[in-house]
Amino acid sequence: MILTIARRELLDTWRDGQVRVAAVILAALLLLALAVGIAHSGSREAIRSAAQAEDARVWVSQGKLNPHSAAHFGRYLFKPVGPLAFVDEGINPYAGSSVYLEAHVQTPARSRPAEDATFLSVFGELTAALTLQLLIPLLIILCAFAAFSGERENGTFRQLLSLGVPRTKLLAGKALGLTAAIAAILLPLLPIGAGAVLLNGPEGGDAGADLLRLALLCIGYLAYFAAFIGLTLAVSALASSSRAALVTLLGCWLAIALLLPRFAADAAERLAPVPSITAFKQAVSDDIAKGVSGHDASDVRLEAVKQQLFQKYGVSRVEDLPINFDGVSLSEGERYGNEVLDAHYGRLWKQYDRQAAVQRLFALISPLIALRPLSMALSGTDLALHRAFTDQAEAFRRSFIAQINDYYTANGKFDDWRYTADQALWKQIRPFSYTPPSMVATLMPQGPNLLLLIGWTIAIWLFAAWAIGRAEVDA
Repeated sequence: MILTIARRELLDTWRDGQVRVAAVILAALLLLALAVGIAHSGSREAIRSAAQAEDARVWVSQGKLNPHSAAHFGRYLFKPVGPLAFVDEGINPYAGSSVYLEAHVQTPARSRPAEDATFLSVFGELTAALTLQLLIPLLIILCAFAAFSGERENGTFRQLLSLGVPRTKLLAGKALGLTAAIAAILLPLLPIGAGAVLLNGPEGGDAGADLLRLALLCIGYLAYFAAFIGLTLAVSALASSSRAALVTLLGCWLAIALLLPRFAADAAERLAPVPSITAFKQAVSDDIAKGVSGHDASDVRLEAVKQQLFQKYGVSRVEDLPINFDGVSLSEGERYGNEVLDAHYGRLWKQYDRQAAVQRLFALISPLIALRPLSMALSGTDLALHRAFTDQAEAFRRSFIAQINDYYTANGKFDDWRYTADQALWKQIRPFSYTPPSMVATLMPQGPNLLLLIGWTIAIWLFAAWAIGRAEVDA
């Protein structure tokens, strides 16, 4: 019986000319978004790979230079593009894609695509995630807003009940038919996504893990669509007319998809504010200035280090030390500066975690707020993945600066900044290798969002079951 009802619902849906046109347009938009995303991701990864190779070439070929000058000459690291970034851009347009590494400072990621965006980009780029999150729910509403209200207005709802069709089976059949209609649009695109994952994956990447991410992404979006299907059928069952159902559902879509996410972001920013880049840099500079500067040998902290070295080597002048005190000074400056940076960045990341927690509260009334961070995490474009890259970049900065300072300490001479190193030292710096977080590390922080999304879907379907039981027989 359920299959018969589903078949009839599917046929009725596709007989509607407006629905067919909307479905074709939406399928074309989704296909275009995937094509643009795949091409964009492939192009960015090619550019990133070439830029990283060029930076390595420039570093090795910089010629003879004072080691500390080379530390300020610095390196550039470029964030890899995940194989699922073509689905969901996430924070990539706003978080930056390159990190400049030099002595004494930890610079935030730069080269943000949003900085070069045109005026029209304020409305958002066409991505597969945007299409799935905003437009598929609209199609669901268009297909099913009259699922029960229309039957009631035509008098067929009473006829079906009089034939002994249980209300719950009627609900299940209509839901199955609507699901089949949506699946007919989305399923043909799944092989394209899987092929893109295999073709766009990084060299030496784990294709199996990437396909698993895609599968989990599909499950998350299915739960989101199921919630909208349940909501649409519930409102249609309770509404006094098809027009009232449509107006109510459009209002729900507006609140769930547009207003509440924006309000949640504003509330998070107000309740857990983060400093501006200028204020953050100034606070770091002020704290570093209170301690070892890395250059000033008269600093109190550095004086203590100097006395320890005098006692260790049995000398009374820095000129008599068997090691270069300038290198020691630089290393001590890095040590203290890193402590300051860790403290400031630790507070900054905690504020971002608080913002995420505040936004998660709003997921109780909007499933999209739970879906978005899950979608970005699985696509490799969320804040956690960006932080993993910047943390590894900072670890690399500290490692190669320490290597340079140790070399300068062992080989240079105090107060002789004319001392130079050559290509032999530059080649000793190991290349940067980024290791993305494991699947477990990716999903663990998303546990609350996944539970909220599943809970939202279950709650909506319980509401739909209640609604069909309370639905009026006649209009």
